[in-house]
Amino acid sequence: MAGRSDARQGGVRFHHVAAFWFGAIAVTAGVIAHMPMYLMGRDIGYRLAGMPMDTSMLIGMVAIVVGFIASLYGLYPRANDTNIGRTSHIRVKALDDARLRPAHVGLLLTMAIAVTIDVMKPTALAFVMPGMTLEYGLQSPLNPTGKVPVAWAPSAEPPTDVGRHGDAGETVEVLERLAEP
Repeated sequence: MAGRSDARQGGVRFHHVAAFWFGAIAVTAGVIAHMPMYLMGRDIGYRLAGMPMDTSMLIGMVAIVVGFIASLYGLYPRANDTNIGRTSHIRVKALDDARLRPAHVGLLLTMAIAVTIDVMKPTALAFVMPGMTLEYGLQSPLNPTGKVPVAWAPSAEPPTDVGRHGDAGETVEVLERLAEP
């Protein structure tokens, strides 16, 4: 029983087809709008840090956010009497019949934040690794003259004096020792 704008494609039900496709096109256009500024960074190693954003990049960012929201709306099912009747009987409670108290909610939120931070670690490392390879003299595609392969970076020992900032030379020495056969 499909409504007038419901459609099925490959097992996915599009409840608002036009909104979904508008969103997909808006996200694509937003990414394409970033390309001119990205290509302008060719001479500076594609590092756009400190570069002022132009209008096309700002419009592209807005298009990505609006497109993402529109795509989600296109996939989100409509509320109708059938769905309301089925979902109104769902009850969620703890297995031991204890009431969910603010401490439980706090624990759940803390765990959700912790899991989010944990899965973001590799992404954060991917953003800092190019600068880190240059700063510490590690060998990578951006720094082919480095002495120690960047793959050894996770094996580095922390600085001996925790109170001070790590010395780049000390870290490179530790990595060189690790890389020796």
